[in-house]
Amino acid sequence: MSRATDGPAVDPLVGLTLSGRYCIDRRIGAGGMGTVYLANNVALSQKVAVKVLHERFVKDAHLTQRFENEARTYAKLNHPNLVSVMDFGTALDGMLYMVMEYCPGTVLSGLLRESKRLPALLAADIVMQIAQGLTAAHRGGFVHRDLKPDNVMLMQSRPGRYHVKLLDFGIAKNVDDEAAGLTQAGMVFGTPEYMSPEQARGERVDGRTDLYALGTILYELLVGKPPFTGSNKVNIMHRQATETPLRPSTLLEPGELPPAIEQVALRCLEKRADDRFPDAESLIAALEDAMGGPRLLAPSLPQPVSTPIKTPTAHHGQVSARWTPPPERAKGNKHLVGVAIVASAFGAIVLAAILFSRPNEATSEGARLAAAMPPPESTSRLVLPPTEAQPMEARSGATDVRPPTTPELKAAPRPASAASRAPAASPSPASLSVKAFVRAVAEGRETLQAGDFDNAERQALDLLKIVPGEPGARALRDSARRLREIMTRAQASKARGDCAKALVDLETVLKEATESNRIRELAEACRAALPPKNL
Repeated sequence: MSRATDGPAVDPLVGLTLSGRYCIDRRIGAGGMGTVYLANNVALSQKVAVKVLHERFVKDAHLTQRFENEARTYAKLNHPNLVSVMDFGTALDGMLYMVMEYCPGTVLSGLLRESKRLPALLAADIVMQIAQGLTAAHRGGFVHRDLKPDNVMLMQSRPGRYHVKLLDFGIAKNVDDEAAGLTQAGMVFGTPEYMSPEQARGERVDGRTDLYALGTILYELLVGKPPFTGSNKVNIMHRQATETPLRPSTLLEPGELPPAIEQVALRCLEKRADDRFPDAESLIAALEDAMGGPRLLAPSLPQPVSTPIKTPTAHHGQVSARWTPPPERAKGNKHLVGVAIVASAFGAIVLAAILFSRPNEATSEGARLAAAMPPPESTSRLVLPPTEAQPMEARSGATDVRPPTTPELKAAPRPASAASRAPAASPSPASLSVKAFVRAVAEGRETLQAGDFDNAERQALDLLKIVPGEPGARALRDSARRLREIMTRAQASKARGDCAKALVDLETVLKEATESNRIRELAEACRAALPPKNL
């Protein structure tokens, strides 16, 4: 920047054209390493963002290599929640620049300054979108290491709803490339307020380091400030490594924060990386469950309005009444089936109409199952046809399901005993009813409670093959994996003689595996091995 004695500061790059292609329009931001400009791609008449390395760093080989590393990182990653890089080059005077997708919007830190804090559901949606971008980065082998609200751009899709773009991979680390020369053992990179304990100690980092930073962002969105703040950065790093944060709910009015969302934030902020979510996908699944299922997610995208949704209004087994099978439009719509409204004597509305079509490769299994679900008063078990659904006729006072042209659709009496309600080991979409699916989820939960985590996961995976993404089956799968991981850790602790640590993990498992005598006996053995002062 040059400053005239009789006027405001002047940016010498504004108005120039880099490499004959990118005409600099105005400055839109600046960071520690570079300045970002809004520019115009002369050949395409397209708005782009151009990040230029500060002139004082051009001679610094270490920082120029980091700037090039950022450009290469962006180029290797491709995801809707990550900014894409279009070009990278050197101007005639040796100035390095990269050309990126232009994302007009609001920085998350700016939104926080205006709103102080965000509603829990909006905060969870923003964090999930960040986690989606992190999933792509972690799969590519990169750890961001500087996740904070300043590096999150919000593009408003409609009032109060945002599409997230994750920025600034300047100090991103490729966990598989230790020869890059950009970091050394014991060196600390990042922002103290959002730094994980292992990062503050200069230890090796992985994707769970970013999940800790994401937990601090969620915490800040919920209560208005990060868990640890202050003017002394060294003290903040020490507190990150040693101090347990206050529960967000203690800083808010009673009932203001859903407990399930609070638990997600606190698990991200665990001091040991092994105690956090194993990956960003697990974090997304936990937030989905905390928000009531995937249909309530991604409010930044408009909801479909052309397809009515069937929503069960009564509990069947242990499935959540909030679950709605995901509708999907088939490629060749030929048949439109309407399901009439069945009214009881008390005037309660039981079912809504459903649109569904000829099944093919693109037909949703969830919609097919919902189409065959009987009303709560019905005593019939519907078996889905393997080919084509035919119209069903609803009559006043009873539900008569007798399609004249579909012999595969038949009714069977309700089973009387629990043993007779057991579904087949490997059910198929063509023969499994909604009630049987619900019973299968309930049986998987019973298997989990008995401590058989491997079989519980297998049952959940079999069900997810039928209805991908169904919340009950997915929660069963995630619980089985998590409890098995904790159980393995507890057994390893006991083998090392650390019964105190093993007991903590075993008690965590017993909160869900309540019917497992084996785990309870192991916990009792650990408790007996400890002196009274350690219990």
